[in-house]
Amino acid sequence: MKKTIIYIFLMFPLITFAQNVPIEPCSFESNDLWIKLVTLCPEGDIACDKVIYIGLNKKTGDFITLQGKAVISKRNSNFLYYEFINDDTKYIIDRDNFIEIIKDNKTILSQKMQLCQ
Repeated sequence: MKKTIIYIFLMFPLITFAQNVPIEPCSFESNDLWIKLVTLCPEGDIACDKVIYIGLNKKTGDFITLQGKAVISKRNSNFLYYEFINDDTKYIIDRDNFIEIIKDNKTILSQKMQLCQ
């Protein structure tokens, strides 16, 4: 119930369904994608295991929300990437703003995202 309320709270103001245009600032975007990442951990917690991914396909208006985590290096505890899993599809956003979407162990998208201004 609590997760459902959080998702509803996050999603309602973010996307205007009629125009497929977000009204909240995004984290990353490209020509085809708009992505918002929301961390639900205290500031400074680089090993956060409560990160929400909200992705919007600008062309179709399709969107997805996923819960994931930050992955850090075991050697030096530096942030490496965010990881989100949806059935057989993995979404990875690294510290250089590359998104990689892997389905059935095959990369279906790999592209540099721009930080939103």
